Amino acid sequence: MTINRIDMEEITDRVDELRASRDEYNEKMADPEAWARIDDGEPEELAELEELLEELRGAGGGDHKWENDWYPRELIDVDDFEEYAEELASDCYDIPDTWPHRCIDWEKAARELSQDYSMISFRGSDYYWR
Repeated sequence: MTINRIDMEEITDRVDELRASRDEYNEKMADPEAWARIDDGEPEELAELEELLEELRGAGGGDHKWENDWYPRELIDVDDFEEYAEELASDCYDIPDTWPHRCIDWEKAARELSQDYSMISFRGSDYYWR
């Protein structure tokens, strides 16, 4: 199964792209507010992404630096956190796909792991971050 995650570097890259587009459009139109009035969804997307970044500013612990602030490296969908816990354990430890390792209670492992994470809502879904 593919784990639904949001890479914060992709978010900050998209914000940079939208800001550049906004600035170029406003300059071309000789109106500093022109871009906010266009109806292509980009002004709303920028506002939504900037709001997310504002909520996570300073919360990364050194994972992703952007505009002199730290952000988490990624957001992990709460619904996929059990698979994430299993993936993380496999990355950290040699867990073969044999008995008794197949008997690990990954739901319980994910519940315990989630105690070290915070949660944020974004676009109608909840995500864990650390």
